[in-house]
Amino acid sequence: MITLSEARAGQRDLRLTLKTQDQTLMRQAMEGAGLTRWEAAVLPRVVEDIYFQGGLNRPWKDGQVRYQCVAITAGAGRKLSECPLVPTALTVIDVEKDREVLREQGAVALRQSKLMRISEEAREQGGVLTQRIFGVLLTCDERTIRRDIKLLRGQGIHVPTRGFVQDIGPTLSHKG
Repeated sequence: MITLSEARAGQRDLRLTLKTQDQTLMRQAMEGAGLTRWEAAVLPRVVEDIYFQGGLNRPWKDGQVRYQCVAITAGAGRKLSECPLVPTALTVIDVEKDREVLREQGAVALRQSKLMRISEEAREQGGVLTQRIFGVLLTCDERTIRRDIKLLRGQGIHVPTRGFVQDIGPTLSHKG
């Protein structure tokens, strides 16, 4: 037999669950956008995944940015809007390592070091970046990135870019 205090405790617990941010989001989605209860129940998880963790189950480090890369499995000849995207955490600034490289080898070596680090992080997380995006992340021109990649390849260092991995260039590929 359920006692009165147990019933009240159950009601109190129910009221507490109705006062969460998720419930507020669900209620506003149902009232404002006309979502069904099921659609609204999925919404908080989707928002959490996209805006806060991006599918990355690890804590953010200082100097990292979140970026949606084209999945490494996306083939050539597809429109960017049709390509699957992969959330990645890319380390644009690693204070200790970057300071050492800058001091010992200079600014060009620092940019090349960052280029290698970012491309490898993206690849490890299932994504690839274009030379244009490298330029944006490293605040330099796309031609500078192209030159750096050419120099690194001359040293036997492979930098996985979307164009190289998928064998696509600035125009449609023969493989597309």
